[in-house]
Amino acid sequence: MSRNINVFGKKIKSDPLTFYIICIAVLSIYSFLEKPFVKMKYLQSDIQYFEDHYFWKIYLTVFAILIIFIFIKIKKTKEAIGRLILFPLFYFFLFYVFLNNFITINALYINQIKSVGKERFEYVVFNYENQISIRTKNSKEYISELTDRKFFNQLKEKRKINHVRPLDQIKHGDTINVVYDKGLFGFKYLN
Repeated sequence: MSRNINVFGKKIKSDPLTFYIICIAVLSIYSFLEKPFVKMKYLQSDIQYFEDHYFWKIYLTVFAILIIFIFIKIKKTKEAIGRLILFPLFYFFLFYVFLNNFITINALYINQIKSVGKERFEYVVFNYENQISIRTKNSKEYISELTDRKFFNQLKEKRKINHVRPLDQIKHGDTINVVYDKGLFGFKYLN
């Protein structure tokens, strides 16, 4: 039984209204809390690596569970089976585009909830005209202040708290150590 609510003289059912309020709340938390937090803790290259290598596995698992649930719930008529094949394929591609960033950000947010270890990286500093970049010794990871500004701000704060020389005072070619925490899923983040 659904209740009706009067809004500006119109009757609105409370069930859809509740659904929309929950959706708006979830998207607000995602946009204003989780996304900026993850961008501050993770390198852009790590976020991209997660999207490229793990997102599709999570998405396929969730989608397969949803398909099984729908298949169990519907009546097994020819029309229903046709809809079961057609609509999920449409939604599969539609939601893949829209949920890519949402699932990635939430998974990385969950990753940093508990630290399971530490990992130390040694970076070479490039300080050219007050633009700072760092690169690992084996050249696999390059981080620029231009592309990862939030991460660099977090790194500068960490160095300040640890009473270590600020990045802008380090000479071109010097090395620095950065200690990352490893999260639940094994991805590194700056804590």
